[in-house]
Amino acid sequence: MKCKKTASMILASAMLLGLLAGCGGGSDSAAPAAESSASAPTAAPVEETDQTPAAEESLTEASLLPQEAEASAQEEAAAKTAPEPEDYTLSEEGETLSLWYPAAGAFQNMIDYSEQARLKETEALTGVHIDLVLANMENANQTLNLMAASGDFPDMIQNPNMVTGGVTAAVENEMLMPLNDLYDEFMPHYKAIRESLSAYEKDSKLEDGTLPMAYAFYKEGYGINLGPVIRQDWLDDLKLDAPVTYDDYHDVLTAFKNDKGADAALWIPYTGTVSGYLVAGYQIGGEMLCRDGEVLYGPVTDEYKEYLEMMKQWYSEGLIYSDFATYTASEQYAPDELISHDRTGIFYSTAAMMTEFEGKSTSGMTLTAIGDAVQNVGDKNHVCHNYSLVLGIGTGISTTCSDPELAAQWLNFQYTQKGFMLNNYGEEGVSYELDAEGNPHFTDLITSNPDGLPLPIAIEKYACMSGPFVNDYTRMYAGYTDAQKEASDIWTAASDNEWMVANVPLETEESTEYNAALAEVSTYSAAQVAKFITGEADLDTEWDEYVSTCQSLGVDTMIDIYTDAVARYNAA
Repeated sequence: MKCKKTASMILASAMLLGLLAGCGGGSDSAAPAAESSASAPTAAPVEETDQTPAAEESLTEASLLPQEAEASAQEEAAAKTAPEPEDYTLSEEGETLSLWYPAAGAFQNMIDYSEQARLKETEALTGVHIDLVLANMENANQTLNLMAASGDFPDMIQNPNMVTGGVTAAVENEMLMPLNDLYDEFMPHYKAIRESLSAYEKDSKLEDGTLPMAYAFYKEGYGINLGPVIRQDWLDDLKLDAPVTYDDYHDVLTAFKNDKGADAALWIPYTGTVSGYLVAGYQIGGEMLCRDGEVLYGPVTDEYKEYLEMMKQWYSEGLIYSDFATYTASEQYAPDELISHDRTGIFYSTAAMMTEFEGKSTSGMTLTAIGDAVQNVGDKNHVCHNYSLVLGIGTGISTTCSDPELAAQWLNFQYTQKGFMLNNYGEEGVSYELDAEGNPHFTDLITSNPDGLPLPIAIEKYACMSGPFVNDYTRMYAGYTDAQKEASDIWTAASDNEWMVANVPLETEESTEYNAALAEVSTYSAAQVAKFITGEADLDTEWDEYVSTCQSLGVDTMIDIYTDAVARYNAA
């Protein structure tokens, strides 16, 4: 069985954007692209690669290597891109469509969605008013399930995947109307983009070919925006090189503890011990992975035990923040108190947060990004903090929609070039300007917001962080320093995703069973892992019992479900 080389969405940066992104909702989001400028793609964002045959070469499909054949197919699909409309009007009468819209508290508190610039401009162009039915992200799942039970739906539903059983259940339980009958006639731009990449096309349908919703896509070429950072000023003072291997990490952390008084030399959030911080070098992760054709659950493997043995040693030596287990999933970054009092030397950060952290230090702290640790110099991690080109989020049309054709057209608008610019950058002359080459750049309204709004929230006020459109996260580079851009490049280069499990669709019964087992296993595993690291539980004598308990709680069921799903996915 072949495992699909696609990324998983599990990391703290993804959680951050998921918590913040009103447009993206409750699923994970992607990180900024590892590019130096924010250039707008065409409606079908297919990028040339060094495998793409030169125009003057005459090659048959059979003569191409697999990656070349893929590039050739992408080029052909890109040539079929739907032309940009001369007029975006969809309704002369000013019709209204309702949209169920989950938004996180941070955005709800700082943004009046009825005044969101990109929605107002979309209405002006299309003639369609959107009546937002806002839901709080904290209880969005419960709200959506109650809606499903009632059978009373708005016209469109953002992130219907949040319902129990996922998007497959939303279709089977007649919450969502399949888009198949609307797709060709009313969604030409979505169709052109979706069919421009095999990754887009295959990962945006159910196993039976049903198109459940308009998916959020990520532009090719984005990179990783979260990883370890280190006190460069301390390295310089101690004349140390940046660590590469686990042994290097250990030596540097020891020096920070002994020579700089860092009692939390390594700060790592509690969730990180389970989900994968630092573990990638053991070629294992904190969730499902597919290694050499075999689906595995990382936290019950021998490699994970080796990782915990190392973490236990580091903890016993006082290299890890002693209270790491008290921090929750929402507390992703080192506490201000640790930073401002020079108590930590290596911790995880997004590129955007690096400057903010430096500003909290009173000792002139400078930070540099470093790659995740590896076993040996030259190793490449095969699991990493990265994301799929196709998010599992999007917007679907409900079975009770008042005008499905209009809803399909409104969704299609989001995938036009105009929709791309509005969703990613907002209003020209207000939130962005075009340079001489036609590339968009955010204005000071976004990068130096007069109300002090952080970049993601400022973007959300005028554009959209994530949703049913082609997401161009190069825009996040708008306020990046050279060091922040370099950080993303370093983190992106550290891993290759070879063993990340496919983002495959599960059948309704499978999804329900898998999620029930995952909840039991992950809760138990997280608590037990913390005990192993702190020494409260004996790793040598209690590991087998831990694995057996995970199995009794459903690990084997989880593996079987994903093994079958991956096999079906690859056979499709």
